[in-house]
Formats: sequence, C-alpha cells, structure tokens
Amino acid sequence: MIKVSVLIAAFNEELFIEECLQSALTQSYKNIEVIVINDGSTDGTGALLDAYSKKFENLRVQHQENAGKVRAFNKAFSLATGELITFLGADDILSVNSILERVTKLHATKADIVRGRLRLLTNCNLNGVEVPRSKKNGNRSGGALLFNKKIANFAFPIPPHFPNEDVWLNLIADHLNFKNCVCKEVIYSLRIHENNSFSSVKDYNCFNIRYNERERIIYTFLDRYKDQISKTSRRGLEGRLKIENLRFKGNFKLIFLPGNTRHKLWCVLHINKYTYKLKLFLRQFLFGII
Repeated sequence: MIKVSVLIAAFNEELFIEECLQSALTQSYKNIEVIVINDGSTDGTGALLDAYSKKFENLRVQHQENAGKVRAFNKAFSLATGELITFLGADDILSVNSILERVTKLHATKADIVRGRLRLLTNCNLNGVEVPRSKKNGNRSGGALLFNKKIANFAFPIPPHFPNEDVWLNLIADHLNFKNCVCKEVIYSLRIHENNSFSSVKDYNCFNIRYNERERIIYTFLDRYKDQISKTSRRGLEGRLKIENLRFKGNFKLIFLPGNTRHKLWCVLHINKYTYKLKLFLRQFLFGII
C-alpha cells in the first residue's frame, strides 16, 4: 500500500482544526502521514495540535513563526515521506474514503494527478452543493488534488511570494507532460466563511489586487518552464494574461480578445467596482451569500 502524505498549513484555526484532523486521521486508507505546520497561530491552534500529536503516531506537527501558507506547505513537503501528496485546508474536512477513492483512481488510470469533487460547507443557500456539479470534471482547488512525486518535484518548493498553492499546481498539471484524471466522488468538504473566502471579499480594490496576484503566477510559470511547454499552451496562457491585464485596468476591450467566452464574461463581472457590486448583489439575492 503506497504511502500518502497529507499536508496542512494552519493559522488560527482553533474552531475547526480538530474536525479537520479527525477527518484525516480516521481515513479508510491507512497508510498515510499527516504533517501540520502551525504557522505562528496566536489562538489555541498550537496547543490542540500538540495534544493530537501525542495521540496519533502518524501525525507530525511543527511550529514556526508566521511566514504564510505557501512557506508552511513548502516546509510540510520537506518533511513528507509519502509517494503521493495531497493538501488539506485546516478548516476543511475529508470524506472517510477521500484518500482511498483518489489513490484507486490514480492507479487504475496510471495518471500522475487526480482531481476530486467538493461539497460546500457554508451557512448560505449553497451549503451542500457539489462542485463541480458534473461528475465528469474535478475541482481545481488545492485540497481536491492528489499527485505523485513526479509532479511534486516540479512544484516544490512553491515560490514563497505566491498567494496560494493551487494555481501553481494546476498550471504544472495542465501544461507540462503529465496525465490527469478525475475522481467522480465527493472527497472533500470545503468550508466557506469570511476569513477564508477569496470570492467574498467586499472591497473591490482588495479583490482586484489579490486576483491579479494569482494570475501573475503565470509569468513565473512561463519563464521557468519555457522550454517544456507546447506552443499551444504558451499561446493560451499568454492570451489569458492579456485578458487579465485588461480586466485589471478596467478595460472592456477584453471581450474582443480570443479566449474562453465563459472566462471573459466572468472577467466583465469583475472589471470595476460597479460590475463587482452587481456580482455581490446577485450572489446575495440568489444564494444568500452576504
């Protein structure tokens, strides 16, 4: 049975960390290690982690001064001994067969990375919604991914100035020579609350800067792997950057650029404070998200 390393970066998660750990440590797939980096928490997170580490031999906890989620994940990976890697948000929950379902699918397809589906855990009308709804597609957030060391050795260390891990991992999986597959099962409950929901940022200027930081990760990817990506991938990513540069500047000319129509419509809804305000209103009206 192949060993799986579950990487967790925790910062001030005393309300949710126990439920998260229980879900990881009671998996039906038994050959796992759980590595948690306490990233300078100032609440009771550290004490809870230490208490759990005394009860579970396969839980490893390290404490560090606050350095950000990406640096915490890099530290966790440096300690990992598993042949397969997955992330887990410190406020999220794995389904009991999450690791088993993904490992089984990975081996059945001889793929390098598998994406599972999520269930939203929130206090609005979206609670319990499965994402994506189609069982043919997997979710692209970090916690939905499980991947082998071939991909991990390309991905880590994740550049520490990046705001997250998932954009970088998905770029590597999609545009380098790796085989992807999808697990149709719901393997993860993603908790949405105001402290962790990027999409619920109220201030447009804050949203605009944060989203642009995510997209600018593409520049690093194109530079680092310029000799390993296809011309088609390069053109597609360069086109995505052109669209983002116009969106960031509030320029509606992006709709005339080549690219995915759905993505361009999304960009129009996030192009200035007025369209963004409309988007937030529609979210509240349709789904009860405040």
